This record gives sequence, C-alpha cells and structure tokens, in this order.
Amino acid sequence: MEVLIKKCDRAINVDESRVPAHVKAYIAEYGWRQRLNDSIASFKADESDADEMYAHVEGILARFYEGDIRAARVGAPRTAEGLALTKARATVVAAWKRQNPKADLKSFTKKDAFARAYLAKHPELVDIARQELEVSKDLDLDSLEVA
Repeated sequence: MEVLIKKCDRAINVDESRVPAHVKAYIAEYGWRQRLNDSIASFKADESDADEMYAHVEGILARFYEGDIRAARVGAPRTAEGLALTKARATVVAAWKRQNPKADLKSFTKKDAFARAYLAKHPELVDIARQELEVSKDLDLDSLEVA
C-alpha cells in the first residue's frame, strides 16, 4: 500500500504482510479514532454541543457500515434522531434570537437542553425526520428539472 507523506510530497510503500498483529490493531484503532474525530473538526465548540457532534459521528459510522467511504463529505445527519435534534436546535436558536435580538449566541448556553426538551415535547419530529431521510435516499437528481 502506498501512503502519501504530504510534507515531503512522496509516497512510501507499506508492506502490510510484515506488520505484526498488535501493530495492525493499533493502526486500525488509531485510524478509526482519527477518522471519526476528523468528521466533526468543522464543528465549533461554542456553537455545537456534545449530543449534536455525537449524532453526526453516529451518522458517519452508519454510512461507513453501509459502504459509503465518502460519508464525512455529507454534512446532514443520517439518523432520524440526529436530523430531528439538529432541526429542534435550529428552531430553539431562532426563537432565542427573536427573543434576544441584541444578545450574543454564545450566551445561550442551554440551547442543547432546550432542543432536547423541544424534541421531547414534539416526538413527531423524529417521525418526520425519518420520512425525510427515506425520501432523500432514493432521490435521483437527474430526474429534476433545474432552470
């Protein structure tokens, strides 16, 4: 396997048959950890919560299980719960901004708790998100006319 070493713009050949099992296990675990953490690198800590990021990582992993190696390039959550929580968070943030037009969003520290409470009050949002994900799975962009 050729591995590109970007800083020196060269590839090195790795002969996996020479690598002991414990080293392979270490590299696999390191790779999974790195890849899954990379998938949330664009999330801003002050604007995202642990549940949102975790839901995103769960969606990435689910897509890997499905065979999608480009999973992280798609930003939308891939679970109904993750999508519903993302939409609930957006709804709660929009309401907070309407009620606090001059305040800095960073001061809204309970947005995730409010989003979970909103979602608990409206469990039908998970079903709606599930339907959205089902419909989008079979979407053929070539079938749509775009001006």
